[in-house]
Amino acid sequence: MNDVLVDTSAWIEFFRDQKSKCGEVVDVLLGEGRVCTTPLIVVEVVSGARNRNEFERLRRDFAALPCVNQPDMMWEMMLEKRWLLKSKGFGHASIPDLVIVLVALAHEKIILSTDQDFLRMKLILDLNLLEI
Repeated sequence: MNDVLVDTSAWIEFFRDQKSKCGEVVDVLLGEGRVCTTPLIVVEVVSGARNRNEFERLRRDFAALPCVNQPDMMWEMMLEKRWLLKSKGFGHASIPDLVIVLVALAHEKIILSTDQDFLRMKLILDLNLLEI
């Protein structure tokens, strides 16, 4: 059951220090087959490779993960959610973070992220976050 959408920030922490709390959680989730990704996260992580060999390894590793795509009405939903966030005092929601949120909501996924913006968005949107 691939129910956890691991955000770019959590992947960065995992690759930086697999013995960190977040790194260990990602490692366990991978072992349990619970991790999924999105094309946006793949681009963000894989394009950060330091050399061609790392790029190809990351590309293969991420290609092996289940991938969830954006919902059909994502951009209309983006308009509504971004306006809602702004109207509730959270005016700097990034487009990439909102893409991840909308994909997670559409596919009923839990988000794992070290980005505090997701915690702030959770207060306004009905997000399911895996907090560590």
